[in-house]
Amino acid sequence: MSLSEAQLQKVKDCPGLLKDPVSGAVLNTDQHALTAYRAKRQQALQVQTLTRRVEELDSKIDRLLAVIDAVVAVSSPQSESDSPK
Repeated sequence: MSLSEAQLQKVKDCPGLLKDPVSGAVLNTDQHALTAYRAKRQQALQVQTLTRRVEELDSKIDRLLAVIDAVVAVSSPQSESDSPK
């Protein structure tokens, strides 16, 4: 059963809101607000995705630096013993 706007009542002092007298549900009919909400939600999802990606890259960089430090530590004593005095 579809509810037509003719069955809905306007909410006093709130343009863009309609109330279903049977269920008491309040519906927002402001399409601009819906579009703005969707854009804001999409932007928040993109920020979350980019934040997660930066954290992953930061973790990988930390692991690479640890490997480099280990390689340098292992190769340093050999370099000193090989060099002439």
